[in-house]
Amino acid sequence: MKKLILTVVAVFAIAFCANAQFYGGAGFGFNLVTSDGHTSSSLHFTPGVGYTFSERSSAGVYLALDIAGGTQWTINPYYRFTFASVKNAHFFTEAKLKIGQTRGVTMWGLGLVPGLAFSLTDKLDIVARAGYLGLESVGSSTAFGINILQDNELGVQYKF
Repeated sequence: MKKLILTVVAVFAIAFCANAQFYGGAGFGFNLVTSDGHTSSSLHFTPGVGYTFSERSSAGVYLALDIAGGTQWTINPYYRFTFASVKNAHFFTEAKLKIGQTRGVTMWGLGLVPGLAFSLTDKLDIVARAGYLGLESVGSSTAFGINILQDNELGVQYKF
C-alpha cells in the first residue's frame, strides 16, 4: 500500500511539474515611501529567479538593492497569478512578502503588486510592476493602504 501511494504521488508530481520551467531576470525600479513624517526615495536593482507551474501560476523571489545610497535592501518572495492574456501581453498580480532594512531599520510587508509581462519571444519577456496594496511596517510605523509610487519596476525575464 505504501508503494502504491508513493507511486501515485510521484506520478502527480511529475504531471504537475511537466509544464514547469525556471526563469531568471533583473530590473530597475523606483520607490517613494513616507514613514514617521520622513519621505525617502530610492532607485533599486532587482535580480530574481522563479518557477512557472502553469500558464497562470508561478512563484519566485527577487532581491531589491538600493543603488543610489545603499541604505535599503529587501528580499521579496512572491506568488504570481496571471489573470488575463491578450496576444503577447500577460496581466498579473503578485502576492508578496517583503523583508529587509531601510536606513538601518527593519522593514516588512505583505501585499499585492499588479504587473504586466510582454513576451518578446518564447524565452524573453519584458516585465513591469507598478504600485503596492497591502500592509507595510518600517520601524515603529505600520500602515495599510495603496501606494502607486512604491515597487515600480521595469525589467527583463528569461525562461530557461
